[in-house]
Amino acid sequence: MVIIMMTCGYKFRTYIIPDALFSIRHHPQVMQAMDIDGLLSGIDMTYYYSPSQRGFYTDAIKYAAFPEDAIKLTDDMHQKLLSEVNKGHKEISVIDNELVIVDKPIVTNWKSIRAKRDRLLKNSDYTQMPDYPGDRNAYAIYRQALRDIPQNFDTPDQVVWPLDPKDNTVNMMQDK
Repeated sequence: MVIIMMTCGYKFRTYIIPDALFSIRHHPQVMQAMDIDGLLSGIDMTYYYSPSQRGFYTDAIKYAAFPEDAIKLTDDMHQKLLSEVNKGHKEISVIDNELVIVDKPIVTNWKSIRAKRDRLLKNSDYTQMPDYPGDRNAYAIYRQALRDIPQNFDTPDQVVWPLDPKDNTVNMMQDK
């Protein structure tokens, strides 16, 4: 018996295929045309979630080490958790002994700070061209402040981004 796990959009499916049908794995068109659910109609699978491993498990697979903290899921709960996590920026957490979907924490590190800084510098490169009609000096100051970010802050969480002169002009006009 062969177990095939696939995702399709936000749905996650586990298929158990008899050895006689295993060669079809090389032919996705055949897999799509087959009635996989029909093949699986008599097979019951129980799903589990392990908070320590941050993954799903099923009793249909023999694992070398099954996590001790695995929590048994209903089919509906399994599909709901997968659906929410696959929407992005979500993760499964245990709160008050219950599995819940929470927003992923935004991890700020120097690599992400530099990537944002580099993107902002690149997006304002045109402001330093001789024929730029706006305030080149304001942008030169802004761009220098961007370049100074890694040296002016001790940790990534302390970074305060300089205002783009374009946004600052809009703010000053609203103040009047």
